[in-house]
Amino acid sequence: MGKRIVGTIAILVVLIVLAACNGSSEYLLTKEVNLDADGNVEFYITYEYENDEQNIVKKTKYNKDDEIEYYSVIMYDEQGREVESTSFNKEGQIENVCNWIYDEDGYTIVEYKEGHEAKEVVDTSFNENGDVAVKEFLDTRIVEEYEYDENGFLVMVKSTLGEVTTYTKYINDEKGKVLKAEYFVTEDDVLIYTRYYYDMKGNLVGEKEFYSNGNLISEKEYEYTKK
Repeated sequence: MGKRIVGTIAILVVLIVLAACNGSSEYLLTKEVNLDADGNVEFYITYEYENDEQNIVKKTKYNKDDEIEYYSVIMYDEQGREVESTSFNKEGQIENVCNWIYDEDGYTIVEYKEGHEAKEVVDTSFNENGDVAVKEFLDTRIVEEYEYDENGFLVMVKSTLGEVTTYTKYINDEKGKVLKAEYFVTEDDVLIYTRYYYDMKGNLVGEKEFYSNGNLISEKEYEYTKK
């Protein structure tokens, strides 16, 4: 369950970054640097765009020695929705291909791996406002339920695997920017929390993850370029 929590956090962080960028559309996210508690670089990710559009078309992960670990090439439909992501290893060989299949109720992600049959890995449904309501990870049987406030801001994600449930609570400012995320094993027991930091233009420039006792776990820094 712990690995899925980390994976879910990573996905939601990307959404937070992109939301911040869209709030200040003259800037594009170009680099994400991941640091340990001592400030040492563990790895970093670069982002590339086409014609200064908002959609990321290539994402590359480097280790601390500036060596490529993998990269992904992303394609979109005419509505700007992600429809395909192809991941390559450091030798440039395809590791997997994921396709997004949309309908009026949500979307399904189908994954293709070399030597394996295609399989559905994520099934997502929307609420009446078009926001993600439920996300099912079919390979791990984890179900995530998303809750929003009256302003449409995400305030809670509940993740369930069998009889085990964890919670991620989001604290937002009046404009919907996430200031803090708290991760619970039960609704009253904070396991870890993350604080988010923005520049004067509203771009997310950093985040720090802490244990419940306040000890730093890791941090991230984000870099942008002007369109």
